[in-house]
Amino acid sequence: MPEELVRDIQFTVHSSSGYFGLDDLRRWGGNAAILKEGERLSGMSFFTLEREVAIVDGTPTLHVQVALGEGSMGRRTPKSEAVKGEEMTHWYLVEFNQPVTVQITDASGELLDGFELPEQVSVRYGNEKISTLDRSEGGFTYSRSKLDFRSELELESASRTPEAERFIRRKAVLTQLSNLVDELETRLYFNEVKAEVTVASAKNKKVDYTELDLAQELALEAFSTENWVGLDAPIETWNRWLEQADLLNPKATVNKDIARALHTNLAQAYLYREDFMACARHLQAAKGLTASVEPEWTQIEALRKLLANRRKGFATNPGWQSDPEEPTFKAVDLKDLLGKRSENKDVELFSGRDIYDEFTRSLRDWRAIAEADAPEQAAAVVAEVTMAQRLGSRLEQTIGGYMLRLNPILDRDLVGGAMPTEILEIDRLVYLDVSGMAFTALPESLGRMSGMSTLVLAGNALSELPESIGDLAMLKKLIVKDNPLTGLPSSLQNCAQLKVLDLRGTEMDPEAIRALQAELPEDCKIRSDE
Repeated sequence: MPEELVRDIQFTVHSSSGYFGLDDLRRWGGNAAILKEGERLSGMSFFTLEREVAIVDGTPTLHVQVALGEGSMGRRTPKSEAVKGEEMTHWYLVEFNQPVTVQITDASGELLDGFELPEQVSVRYGNEKISTLDRSEGGFTYSRSKLDFRSELELESASRTPEAERFIRRKAVLTQLSNLVDELETRLYFNEVKAEVTVASAKNKKVDYTELDLAQELALEAFSTENWVGLDAPIETWNRWLEQADLLNPKATVNKDIARALHTNLAQAYLYREDFMACARHLQAAKGLTASVEPEWTQIEALRKLLANRRKGFATNPGWQSDPEEPTFKAVDLKDLLGKRSENKDVELFSGRDIYDEFTRSLRDWRAIAEADAPEQAAAVVAEVTMAQRLGSRLEQTIGGYMLRLNPILDRDLVGGAMPTEILEIDRLVYLDVSGMAFTALPESLGRMSGMSTLVLAGNALSELPESIGDLAMLKKLIVKDNPLTGLPSSLQNCAQLKVLDLRGTEMDPEAIRALQAELPEDCKIRSDE
């Protein structure tokens, strides 16, 4: 945000009172611990300049507006544990989809920034202390109790009531309010902590990575002293080593994992040198080498978010430099603010209106225009993920080598054509599964995959297999069911280790299948429709 506008902040939650309102917040009373879940590392403090931020009810310099969408309950996982000296207690871990959109506007209502939160959160129902609201003529008070179920049947029965559903919804909303504050504070405030970076090198007894080790040492020193010129030598080294990348050979000097680490190193270096486009290009390259289930995915996504925030910060505060002589003021803790709004004496927090759909639509329309030229967007459009990158990111380690599985949903652009020949370049590929890809042909040089032991071709559109399949000397399982095959290459009899041949759903003549049995190893089991 523009630094001079972070002064008087109005905070408004838009939601129909029937979904989540002041009474729901009051029901939690002092249970601010829910808001504190997932709290930042202790000791991290956010600050503003010139004067302390005030939370106001009107005439703000910035207006933070939060729109809650209508959520839905997902899977409930039963949990239980023994209570000391008592019987078992039971509870549910509930997945809840709670959409939230946030817009930040200036005093005139001009949209400056905004974001949507990931929708799914997990909350507990049962085996917990709760705060109960007791109303009286003079106001209301709180009493403590415990939500405790001593049988699965009791838990199941209680969880199906309207009150339980509202209870779970309250917790889900509060969890999302906590999440949005974590995101919001990085956009409104600044903190006095040094940049945290992870600079990778490489290890392999058969390869000399001394040069990468030296680049790592120089880069860490440059980051610690904020000497960005000192990153010149490491950047040159990392770029030169990337030229050796062989993404389909896990044993290569620069394989997929090392290439990804080098791209991530370069992304961090360019980020702090304020070369945002170069940073975005290397992040995009690293992402192209990473599956969403890999731990590196989280690091890359965090860097993408940091790139966006730093880029916006430099754009909205051009020329700003940290001055140790300039007084700073600790920022308002918005989580404490929300947790203490039980009596709503200071700020009118809720609007009572459901505007989520139009709110989200307007934010997305704004973002499509305002961020169309953002480096991270441009890099995503320009960067072409090569087939080698794509396949390299999907390799899984297995016994004796590597496994590759294509999926007609994830790889829908490959469905219906010929199997990519780049697959043949993968070193030590022992397991290949291309089920359901509707491939019409396999590469003629299929036999180059000499280490292949399991080949799953089910659910394709193959009318024949290449003669070179007989060169797969290590092949033990061949699954070709549900293909319009009328015959198999005579070379298949060369596969002396073949143990399983699945021909179900093919168009092969039963007589031909029986004749085939005599040509294959004695212990090879043929599965057919007979």
